[in-house]
Amino acid sequence: MAKFKAVEPDDSYVIKKVTSKKKIAFGCTDYVGWMMLFSEELKNKFLCSELRGIGFKEVKLENSEASGLWQITSRVRMPPLAMKLTDGQGGLFIGDETKACVVDEGSYVPMVLKYLQKGMTELPDVDVIMSAERIGFGHNAHRMHIVSQRFRQVADKLAPGQFSYGLVAVGEGEELQTRYTIPELAPPRDAL
Repeated sequence: MAKFKAVEPDDSYVIKKVTSKKKIAFGCTDYVGWMMLFSEELKNKFLCSELRGIGFKEVKLENSEASGLWQITSRVRMPPLAMKLTDGQGGLFIGDETKACVVDEGSYVPMVLKYLQKGMTELPDVDVIMSAERIGFGHNAHRMHIVSQRFRQVADKLAPGQFSYGLVAVGEGEELQTRYTIPELAPPRDAL
């Protein structure tokens, strides 16, 4: 749907150009498939739904003009991930939310984002929450969208078949590290 350029420090997306002229409800960028882009029409339908805590930012072209596309966002952030994260060069990620990080627990799809139960008690009842970390490399690093089951139900009604989802696991200790995996999608242990 769009040729991606960068994620700005304020988390807004910048694209080089819109590559699809057909009227579609939802799409993603080339190279960074999990960035959700919305048409004006779909954005307005989501805003008229009863979803809580969602917002939208206009996606700009690299010349700062409006692209006609929107990105969904939220002011609410998840607690830090309970996963091994690196800085992209193999070094340990130190938790700086302004920097990119990479999940270093095997690369399989769908990604499983793991959180400790004790960090979830203070979250408000909203339907979209952004990850604390910017996941990815360089200009591709951005916050992940964590959505509620209510969001999924609304999305399936407004744009059937247009969204894909990963998994969020919540637990403690060893259970979180072993129970919440997708063994058939995980790389062999010796490959990690």
